[in-house]
Amino acid sequence: YSVDLAMFMSLRVVAGFASMTVNVVSFVLVVELVSGKWRTITGILNILPVPISYILMACIAYFERDWRNLQLIISLPWLAALSIWYCMPESPRWLLAQGRLNELYSLVERAAALNKRILPPNYRKTLEAAAPPPNNGPIESQQQKQTIPAFLATPDGGGANHVGTIIPNTTESAIPTTHDNPLKVVFNRFYWRTTCLNLIVWLTLIIVYYGLTLHLSNLGGDIYLNTIVAGAIEAISVCVSIFVVLKVGLRRSLIAYMLVPGIFCLATNLLPTRDDNQTAVIIMAIIAKCVIGANNAIIPSYTAMQYPTVVRNFGVGMGSLAAGVALILVPYMWLLESVDPLLPMSIMGVCGIIGAIGLFLMKDIEH
Repeated sequence: YSVDLAMFMSLRVVAGFASMTVNVVSFVLVVELVSGKWRTITGILNILPVPISYILMACIAYFERDWRNLQLIISLPWLAALSIWYCMPESPRWLLAQGRLNELYSLVERAAALNKRILPPNYRKTLEAAAPPPNNGPIESQQQKQTIPAFLATPDGGGANHVGTIIPNTTESAIPTTHDNPLKVVFNRFYWRTTCLNLIVWLTLIIVYYGLTLHLSNLGGDIYLNTIVAGAIEAISVCVSIFVVLKVGLRRSLIAYMLVPGIFCLATNLLPTRDDNQTAVIIMAIIAKCVIGANNAIIPSYTAMQYPTVVRNFGVGMGSLAAGVALILVPYMWLLESVDPLLPMSIMGVCGIIGAIGLFLMKDIEH
């Protein structure tokens, strides 16, 4: 319903802020509802709708070429998503970190009933002991380790109908309080190296991912067919990546999934002439996009596990900030085609290599 370009761009800014917030917070919420290997599985599946939406978008755009009608078609159905508010639970870890125990009791009891699990008789005292004191000092002065009750985790080894015992969660060690400035936390002496490497990894990953996603038409061929094929293969690669990650781990999977697209993007320069090998260039670009798409599904889980609960949103948000910078750079990168048709592919290849090095320098974590 925009009447001019200024109105359209202003509304797009609002939509951009909202969509990025939903993207970050929804991911953090779903991974905090589970533990163990299910965090990895749920985090990756959370991205699966992205390649599926590429397929649907290409099909809708093929039949509806008017951009206003296209906007209505893809926007109006989302009004139904408001109903999620009434059925989506709050993060139990966040409630615990905030000391909102009454809400946490209700949530844990509802989850146990839904999953037909028996809570330990003293589970409320366990939660009270795990909750942070009202006035904790800054993170640097904290020496205690917070424990997360097993009934907030997966019941592996806890028996068929009974939840296991209390287990320490080392990733929640030296937890900052809700009073700490999250920006200071992610750049303090515990996390500054992780945060800087995360910024580099997210920046390079998104340059490669959206550089290929948004500009498949620059490589020639039918853009609708290219997008549908790339989306279908990416959806399959995202599902396959779950088994790969569970087998070899998050960090090694991420490194491999950054190296392969980087190598494929650089390899396009080895083809004699682009005009005579257009099909080969498209195939290599689609393979690179699908592999980096799997990486795009894994990296939020890896990033979320690097930070404690109270700053997890902010930590993943820092990665999204770098992703936003990458999205600003991508259109200008493709303008370099006027210098050399394959220069953007070369830049993305180098970004893939840099991202792999950044991941190699990061600490490994259990998945």
